[in-house]
Amino acid sequence: MAKKICRDIIATIVLVVITHILMVSLHELTHSLIAWAFGFKHNPFDLHFGDFTLFLVDDQVDYKAMLNQNRNILAAISAITQNILHAVLYVVSAILCSSKKVQEKVYLYYFFFWFMIVNL
Repeated sequence: MAKKICRDIIATIVLVVITHILMVSLHELTHSLIAWAFGFKHNPFDLHFGDFTLFLVDDQVDYKAMLNQNRNILAAISAITQNILHAVLYVVSAILCSSKKVQEKVYLYYFFFWFMIVNL
C-alpha cells in the first residue's frame, strides 16, 4: 500500500510538471506563431524559457513595434488567442477525463486531469 502511495505521489508530481511545461510552451508558441505569421518575428521558435520553473518565459515578440505601426488589433489578437487556446484545451481535457477508456488508464487520466487544471 505504501509503495502504491509513493508511486502515485511521484507520478502526480511528474505529471503536474509535464503538463505545466506543455501548457506554457503551447501558450508562448501561440504568441510567437501569430507574431511570425504577420511579420513581427523572424523565427517562431525563438523563445526564452528563463529558469526551470518556466515562470520567466518570454515569447520574444516585439509588441512595441506592433503598436508603433498602429497594428493594435494584431497586438490584441496576439495577446488574447492564448486564452482561447486554454479554453479549448480545458474543454478537450474535460471531455477526455469523462471518457471511460481514459478513466481505465489511471496515469492517462491523471495527465488529462492536470492538463485541464493548468489550462484554467
